[in-house]
Amino acid sequence: MQLWGKIIQGHRTVRQQTLTLEETDQPLIDRVREAMDAMVLELDLPRPIWFKRNEEDIRVFGRTEFHQDHFIEPVHFTRFEVELIDEEQ
Repeated sequence: MQLWGKIIQGHRTVRQQTLTLEETDQPLIDRVREAMDAMVLELDLPRPIWFKRNEEDIRVFGRTEFHQDHFIEPVHFTRFEVELIDEEQ
């Protein structure tokens, strides 16, 4: 399984990255959060704050998005989206 992250400005994807999630006994949400920690470093983004809604969106839809209110620092993009990609499908 992979995690695809996209920085969106307006309606355009301006940067993106894909990381492979490690197959471990950890819950999926923990593996997603660990991969996101690595992803935001690679994309040079501040780490977003996870709200309960983000975790629910990942579990139900396999995707979630982060807006300005998820970051302590100001960001210069509209949103940061992450989506799970199941390679078996």
